[in-house]
Amino acid sequence: MALFGATAGVFWQAGAFQFVVLDDAGYVSANPHVRAGLTLEGLRWAFTTTAMGNWHPLTWLSLMLDVQLFGVRAGALHAVNAALHALNGVLLFLLLERFTGAPWRSAFVAGVFCLHPLHVESVAWISERKDVLSGLFWISATWMYGRWATRGSRRAWVAALLLMALGLMAKPMLVTLPAALLLFDVWPLGRLRWDQVLRPSEVWPFVREKLPFFALSAASAIVTVLAQAAPGVIRISLGERAMQAVVSYARYIGKAAWPANLSVLYPDPVSPPLWVLAGSLLLLAAITAAAVRVHRRAPWALAAWLFYLGVLLPMIGLVPIGDQPFLPPDRYMYLPLIGLSVGVAWAACEWAGDGPRARLGLGLAAGLALLALATASHRQTSLWRDSASLFAHVHASMAPASTPVVERLYGLALMQKGALEPAIARLRASARGERGSWKAHYWLAEALERAGRLDEAIAAYRRALAILPSHTAGWNRLGRALVNAGDLPAARQVFDRTIAARPGHPAAWESRAIVAEFEGQPAVAARHYAQALRIQPGLAYSRRRLGWIRATASDASLRDGAEALRLWQSVCASGRCASADDLDGLAAAQAATGRFEQATSTAEQAARAARVAGAERRAQLSERRGQEYAAGRALSVP
Repeated sequence: MALFGATAGVFWQAGAFQFVVLDDAGYVSANPHVRAGLTLEGLRWAFTTTAMGNWHPLTWLSLMLDVQLFGVRAGALHAVNAALHALNGVLLFLLLERFTGAPWRSAFVAGVFCLHPLHVESVAWISERKDVLSGLFWISATWMYGRWATRGSRRAWVAALLLMALGLMAKPMLVTLPAALLLFDVWPLGRLRWDQVLRPSEVWPFVREKLPFFALSAASAIVTVLAQAAPGVIRISLGERAMQAVVSYARYIGKAAWPANLSVLYPDPVSPPLWVLAGSLLLLAAITAAAVRVHRRAPWALAAWLFYLGVLLPMIGLVPIGDQPFLPPDRYMYLPLIGLSVGVAWAACEWAGDGPRARLGLGLAAGLALLALATASHRQTSLWRDSASLFAHVHASMAPASTPVVERLYGLALMQKGALEPAIARLRASARGERGSWKAHYWLAEALERAGRLDEAIAAYRRALAILPSHTAGWNRLGRALVNAGDLPAARQVFDRTIAARPGHPAAWESRAIVAEFEGQPAVAARHYAQALRIQPGLAYSRRRLGWIRATASDASLRDGAEALRLWQSVCASGRCASADDLDGLAAAQAATGRFEQATSTAEQAARAARVAGAERRAQLSERRGQEYAAGRALSVP
C-alpha cells in the first residue's frame, strides 16, 4: 500500500495532463481505430498493423479499452499508465521478497523502481503504455517461472510461457526474458551455480527447458526487425555503434545514481571523445571484475550486473533498427534499472553488517534516497503536462546544441498551443536544417495555413510532397489549402490524384465532395460523401454534409428525408448535438420527413444555442426556418 500510495503521489498530477505532439497522435488522439474504442475492426487492425514501427497488438487493445471506458481523455489514459506502473512496483516487491526472503531490500528495490525519475518517461507519456504493460507481463512471467522452479507446477510453466507471449505482444522488450530466467536460476533460486554456467553439459538442461521461451524471442525479434525496417535507419558503422554503446552503458549508471538533466530527446549522436570512451570502459570493466571476484560468496552481484547489461543490450544501439537514435532514451531503463538497484541494495546491506545502529543508519539513508527520488520524479513529471512545457525544457536542456528535430517538435507544440508566429519561426529553422525532411516542411505548411498565409503554406506543402510524394494526407492538406485560397480547379486535380493513388482514403473523398459543393454540384458532392462514409462510417463532417443535402436539396432525386434523419440522429447521438448548426440540420431532416412539430421545436433550440454563442443573425435565421416548419413547409436549398 505504501508503494502504491507513493507512486500515486508522484504521478497523480498526470490526470490533468494533455496529449503531447511526440507520438500521442499516432497512438491515440488522431488514430481512428483507437478513438473508436473496442470494435471487431479495431481488433483485426491491432493484430495486423505495424503502425508506429512495432507489432504490439496488446498495447493497441489496451488503449482501445481505455477509450471505450473513459473516452478520448488524456488524463484518464495517464492515470491508467500510473496505475499499471504502481502495480508493477508492488508485484516486483512481492516477487523479490518471495524468492529472496529479504523484505526490506526488496522494498528498497521496488521503491527505486516506482519513484526513480528515469521511469517518468515510461509513465507520464501515454505513447509508452507499451513499457508499463510489457513490464507487468515480464514480472508476472518471472513469478510464474519461479513457482514452477520451486514447486514443479506444470501449470505455472505454461502460465509463464503464455505471459511472455502476451508481453511480447505489448512490446518486444521481453526478447531477453529467457536469458534473464537463466540468471534467476543462479540467483535467487540457486538451481544453477556460476561455475556450472561455463560447462555446456551442465548448463544445457537449464537452456533446454527454456527453448520454447527462446523460440518466442526469436520470432518476436524477426517481426520487430521487419516492422521497424525503414529508409530512415541511421547509417553509422558498427565500430561507432559499439563505442557509443559502451558510453551509453556507463552513462545510465551515472543517471541512475544522479538523475539530472533528463530529457525525452538528447543531442544527435557523435563519436564520443577518447577520454569519455576510456573512462566508460574502465568503469564497466571495474564493476565486472568486482562482480566476478565475489561471485562465489555473493552470487547476486554478478546476476544483478548481467541483468542490467543483458536486458539493455537489444536497445543499446548495436543493431540499427528503424530511426532509433544512437543514445538510447530514458524509457529503455524501465527494466534494466532493476539490476542496478538490486546490486546497490544487497551490496549496501553486506557492507553495513548486522549491527542495529548500522541497520538503522542504512534504513534512514534508504528512506532519504527514496524521498529525493520521489521529489525529483514529481518535478520531472510536471514537465509532461503539455507539449509546450515538455519541449521548452528539451530545448533549454540541449542549448546550445539544440537540433532541427527539437526545433521542429517545439514548433509543433507552440502551434498546437496557438502561438503561431513563434511556431513558424521554430519550424522555419527546422526546415532550413532538415532540407530532406518532409515533416519539417509539412508542419511549417500547417502553421502557415493556420496563420492564414495560404500562398506560403501551399508552397511549403508542395516542398514536403516533393520529398515524400506518397504522403496521401499531405496531398489532402494541400488540396484543402487550395480550396481555402479559392483555386478550385487545382484543388480538384489534387484530390482526383489522391483518390486515384489511394481509393480507400476517406478524407480524400470527403475533400473532393467539399470542392464539388463549392462548384455548385450537390449530386457529385453527395456521391463522394457517401463513398467516404462507406470507407469510414464515423466521419462526422461527411455525415453532416450528406445529411444536409438529403434534407434540403431542391433536386428531388437527391432528397431522402429518411436517410437525412438517420444521419443527423447519428451526429446528435449521446447529446453531442448542441451547436446551432447541428440543431438546424436535425430540424431540416425532421421537416423533410414530415415531423414539422419536432422540427419547429428543434429550430427554436438552434436559435437559443446561437444566442448563447453571441450569434444574433444566426439565431434569427433559425427562427425564420422554424416559422417555415410551423407552416408545414420543408426547407429547400438550390
